This record gives sequence, structure tokens and C-alpha cells, in this order.
Amino acid sequence: MISRTQYDMILSGIDRAKQEGATIACGGGRAPNVGDRGFFIQPTVLTDVRPDSHAGTEEIFGPVLAVQRWSDLGEVIQRPTGRSTGSPAGVSRDTRGAIEIAKQLRTGTVWINDWHLLNPLAPFGGYKQSGIGARDCSRTPR
Repeated sequence: MISRTQYDMILSGIDRAKQEGATIACGGGRAPNVGDRGFFIQPTVLTDVRPDSHAGTEEIFGPVLAVQRWSDLGEVIQRPTGRSTGSPAGVSRDTRGAIEIAKQLRTGTVWINDWHLLNPLAPFGGYKQSGIGARDCSRTPR
């Protein structure tokens, strides 16, 4: 991480997730074999994340993935769309079905059957209370 402050904030977020019932599937602490220099955190996967928990509603801003279960397609669309932030989303499904879901989401970038691919021809940037509101490569006025 860039600083001790960020490092401590991420580890605190992981600890809070555990206190709120999440399970650490892997990672969850300082990266091994790095000595005492730097602020290295293991990539961390949290499971059993409740939708009303901190990890279920806020991004931890580190190498942390919070896995949530959904009961039906309506919930898949409503839960992230109803938030005040426009964090990115990923949809894994048959391509046509994933595109239909993506059209209904009101989030930041939506990846379909991949993660973190940035297409220079597609809009990218802040949405809702995330970022500064600019959307590069979009028809949205700046």
C-alpha cells in the first residue's frame, strides 16, 4: 500500500468484516516474506459477507474481494443500483444475459465475464458519488 495509513485502514476493514461475520477464504494479513519494510497485504477473499455489513456496502480500497450471495435476479440489479456510490460491477453469465443485466445496473464500469479490462472505446470514470463525475469516452458532458 502507498502509506502506513492506507495499510492500517485496509487491515482494519478486514478485521471489521470478520467481526461482522465474514469468513476469510484466503489472505487477510500482511504478505509473508517481505520483512519489515513496506506495507504489503495479501490478496484477500472474504466470503459470507452480509449485504448490510460494512464490507457489503463499502469498498475497502485494497486487495480485498467481498463475495456476496444473491437470492434472485431482481436483487442482483437492485442492491448495487440502490447505493449512493457507483462502484464497478462484474457479471459472470452467458454473454447475452449478462448484457441485459448490465443495461439495468446503475453502477460504475460493468465487466462481463472478465475483470478489470478497460476498453478505450467504452465510458470510464466516476459515477454517482464515486470519483469526480467525469466519464471519459462517453457522451456525458464534462
